Amino acid sequence: MLYQINLPNSTQYLEWIVQFQSDLLHALCNPTVNAPTVTVDWVKQQRQDIDDGWMNRFCRWKKDGKSMLERMKAIARLSQANKLAIIIHYKNNLRYIEAFIDGQTPPPKTTPLPHDWVNDTASIYRNFFEMFYNPIFYNKKGYPIQADDLDGQLFTKDNYLKAYRNTNSNIDVCLLCDGGMDGCELDHWLPKTNYFPELNCHPQNLIEICKNCNSVTTKGEHLAMDEDEDQPFAKWLHPHLRSAEGNFRLEKQDFTVRLVSDDEIIQQKLDNFGKLIKLGSRWFREWKTQEKIVKKHIRRYVNQEHLDDVHIRTKIEDLKRNIETEIGLEPHSLVKICFLDSVLDENSSEFEELSTYAQDCRAEVR
Repeated sequence: MLYQINLPNSTQYLEWIVQFQSDLLHALCNPTVNAPTVTVDWVKQQRQDIDDGWMNRFCRWKKDGKSMLERMKAIARLSQANKLAIIIHYKNNLRYIEAFIDGQTPPPKTTPLPHDWVNDTASIYRNFFEMFYNPIFYNKKGYPIQADDLDGQLFTKDNYLKAYRNTNSNIDVCLLCDGGMDGCELDHWLPKTNYFPELNCHPQNLIEICKNCNSVTTKGEHLAMDEDEDQPFAKWLHPHLRSAEGNFRLEKQDFTVRLVSDDEIIQQKLDNFGKLIKLGSRWFREWKTQEKIVKKHIRRYVNQEHLDDVHIRTKIEDLKRNIETEIGLEPHSLVKICFLDSVLDENSSEFEELSTYAQDCRAEVR
């Protein structure tokens, strides 16, 4: 988001999963298919290219007491009208990435899971998709995709994350907040469970972010879209499809640090993104941390190195240049640089405050 992220070659394996989901869903929604039709052998017939033993296990795997086969039977049991509603909803939402292609006719509106579907259709639809992500992809059961780079291994979250990190080895910070990646988690940009279950394995909906960004108090289950608008993504960024990189600067404004652009349309997107993950307040806390760190530097420059203001400025300029080489690699480099720019600006309150601090340090030495 703050940085341009490239998807790895293994993205095609996620597309394999999406196609597998699609094949089964469309087959289950065929008007001639009902619950008794759906057996293990019937499921195997839908994808004869997939390993027979794996398909047996796939049908038997359970979560919360319901096997995958039972979840498929529930889809087949729906009325023809409900099946049609499911397919229309599914097809429309699978086209959501088209909304981020400039100059193209907007796709059908992307909509969260309808809760007005009758006869538990929404929960049946959600339950069908659930296990494709967890436990099969996320918890190491894995998919039997034939590919040289998998070397006979089942495709899981771990395979994907390894490839994702290798492809983006120049980025070692959270792409949303520029913070550290301790406790990083694979997240869904559009939340899967209650809103977009059909996107739970979609490569354009999976991102690796820090634990703070993924918490319920920040992004959590909040929607990165304007649900009531005809074009719900028009004012929003996207981690892969509409990055902010190169389109912003940071500014401290009162008790917040904002992403800023001179372009009004881009500014709308930056503001929505900032609010989504509470970026302004989080970055302001980091700003205050940097203030404490720079004061420690100044005290050392004065007390131990006996530097005057000119040489202190040179030291701070050197510090800024060093941090600029760490952008994307060291946490909060963007905020650090913004803070140091303010310290070096003779018209800023930070310059005045730290100049006074240096004078006070000298007075203590005397």
